[in-house]
Amino acid sequence: MNLTDLYTFSQVAETGTVSSAALLLKLPKSTVSRRIQRLEDALGVELFHRTARTITLSAQGLQLHQRTVASLKELMAAQEELTHANAELSGPLRLTTTPGFGQSSILIDTLMNFGQRYPKVTLELSLTDRVVNLVEEGFDVGIRLFQGTIPGGANTQTRMLTNFTFGLYASPNYVTHHPVANETYDYRKHPYIGMTLLNLLDRKWINEKTQRPQRIQLATPKWTSNNFAAVKQLATRGAGLAILETFIAEPLVAQGQLVRIAPELKLNAGKAALVWPSSRHLKPSVRAFIELASLELAGAT
Repeated sequence: MNLTDLYTFSQVAETGTVSSAALLLKLPKSTVSRRIQRLEDALGVELFHRTARTITLSAQGLQLHQRTVASLKELMAAQEELTHANAELSGPLRLTTTPGFGQSSILIDTLMNFGQRYPKVTLELSLTDRVVNLVEEGFDVGIRLFQGTIPGGANTQTRMLTNFTFGLYASPNYVTHHPVANETYDYRKHPYIGMTLLNLLDRKWINEKTQRPQRIQLATPKWTSNNFAAVKQLATRGAGLAILETFIAEPLVAQGQLVRIAPELKLNAGKAALVWPSSRHLKPSVRAFIELASLELAGAT
């Protein structure tokens, strides 16, 4: 029994007409009809009842379709995956994440590495704090930072990356002119730059030296923003103290734009995960990005 003929038969069975199957397969109707006839001759049964206007499955045709459709799809999927594996990756890949993580050096480095490794893949990065519906909005991959359960996780697959943490930061110039005493963890005399999306004032921190919870005291925010990029800019300009995600702030510490206040303290803020639409036929470029990002971003935050 010819696999190509069997696959052509399955398309006619599922679409209901030779014309529709021919359109789907991008073949002449005569070729589709010839393959069906050849399969019937090989099996010695009539698979369809034909009239001048209609074609319907016979009892034998229905039995054949029911018994072979699942295995046939698996075989065709395997063939497609092998074909793609031997081809150079190309085409668009759409990624979404938060503005804070999207502008972090660790993610930008990952995107650069992916682009160099797969030069024919075009990558679109969309930044939003909104939980994006990946399927409805046509995104291939999301990187989500969250607490509790992953938001919008229905009909998706996930891969955990790491926990992410916050630290307390200020600019070197600010610290020079406004010395910060760390002994009591009381910073109420210093202006504080707050994040409106997160209430971090009453959270318990962890002292990594003692492994015990620690409360710090901060002033009522003098500035607030719903975007970590704005909070970061205010902090680097010397506006005061800011609680920032370490993946945003630590590269700036290395560059001399920020210093960490009470570096023994950290705030466990949540988790980071890769999220992508559930599919048995994942695009090779998506699979490649997931594997690369899993290696480069795990433990990064």
